[in-house]
Amino acid sequence: MKTLGRALALTVFASVLSFGAIIDNFNTDFGPVSDIDPTVGPLTLGKLSVDKTDGANSNSVAANITEGEFTISAGRNATGWGAVSYSGLWDLSSTGSMLSLDLVFKDLAGGALSFWVSDDGGTTRLVSPLILLPGSPASIAAFLSTFTGSGVDLSSINALGVIAYTSTQQDLSFDNFGTQIVPEPGTYATLAVGLLGLFAIRRKRA
Repeated sequence: MKTLGRALALTVFASVLSFGAIIDNFNTDFGPVSDIDPTVGPLTLGKLSVDKTDGANSNSVAANITEGEFTISAGRNATGWGAVSYSGLWDLSSTGSMLSLDLVFKDLAGGALSFWVSDDGGTTRLVSPLILLPGSPASIAAFLSTFTGSGVDLSSINALGVIAYTSTQQDLSFDNFGTQIVPEPGTYATLAVGLLGLFAIRRKRA
């Protein structure tokens, strides 16, 4: 009976783990900021990028990873973007795969972001639709099935990132950039069976 209970617990644990993974919780500061345009590749991956191409306002946009958050600030009468990019190896070919990022603060209306993935370091990309930022803290996610582009093998992603765009004179803060998978119905069924089994074992012992 103990063996059965452990097996069921492991099934539940594995099912829960499959729902998502954090790529960066921003607890490690990055630096220095690059002025490479993150909208085109290839990139120096694992770096911050920031828009410094706005003429007289070129020093009015700042991006930082500090105190556990990814922040972008646009100065007076300026708009801009901040971006983070990563190298690694991800298999995002499962049905329901998505990228996500938590909005934790914004001080003014507006702002948007987009995600991207690549299997060649950033030269060829799949890009999400532009997502308008909500008015209050929220988790923002985009299914890879909605990304546009071609020629990228989702089972061999080796670079990905997110670009956040400010409205005029706006401050933005984000946390928990990661991948998620919306489980198929069979996964939910497995989870339910595991939970029912654990409940039955506990009830029998009582």
